[in-house]
Amino acid sequence: MIDLPSTGKSRKARCKAFFENRDLSTNYSDRGRKNKLDLLYRDHPEVAKSVVKLINKLIKEKQPSERIAREILPLYQEHNISNKYIPCSRTIDNWSANGLIESRITNEPFRKNKGKIK
Repeated sequence: MIDLPSTGKSRKARCKAFFENRDLSTNYSDRGRKNKLDLLYRDHPEVAKSVVKLINKLIKEKQPSERIAREILPLYQEHNISNKYIPCSRTIDNWSANGLIESRITNEPFRKNKGKIK
């Protein structure tokens, strides 16, 4: 158990102060709660706008998710950005569901049918 310093505050207030200081001292305090697009905007804002523009262009052309990832990769390599920001197909679907990018309407078969159109 962590021994909290006694400052005349209640235990709840001391715990809250401890965790606020802990969150401020780490760079990873909120990293798990953000999606790849938010992290890209935070870490590389100059590239993020061009990435979103490219994704929206490919979505308008009804390109599959794999093509979107392949088109983004050279842009990331050009700016020396890690591959961890490359979205997978499920990530792109989640972005469109949350309204971060345009909705995806493609010619791909629906996932739940596993390629069998009923």
